[in-house]
Amino acid sequence: MKAVPKSELTHAATLILLCVSSASVFAAKASSLPEDIDSGNFMYEMCKGGSTGRAECVLYTAGLAQGIAIQAIANKQTPSYCKPDKVTYGQVADIFIKALHDEPALRHLPAAVIFYGTMVKVFPCE
Repeated sequence: MKAVPKSELTHAATLILLCVSSASVFAAKASSLPEDIDSGNFMYEMCKGGSTGRAECVLYTAGLAQGIAIQAIANKQTPSYCKPDKVTYGQVADIFIKALHDEPALRHLPAAVIFYGTMVKVFPCE
């Protein structure tokens, strides 16, 4: 068996240390998250939260939209809603935020459920 050079062991040890420390930071942050992180209430507050919240909201809604589209393709189903190609993910986030604002009685529901219902209502397939 060939000996592993010390420089490679040092590099591997450094990577392991970085992974462990990153995981502990993530765990600390995750433990401080509220219980209702998947609710409309949480998403509404996050999406209203300045430029950082706006960016997170756009990324969240883009991920949901792409996930819904991929699921329809994978299951060989027709799409549940038909967002026009020229509608940006920023606009999709705006529509989602408006729905959360306009219907506070629904905000206790999972944000993904509110998002899906909003997209089906706003972008019906014809």
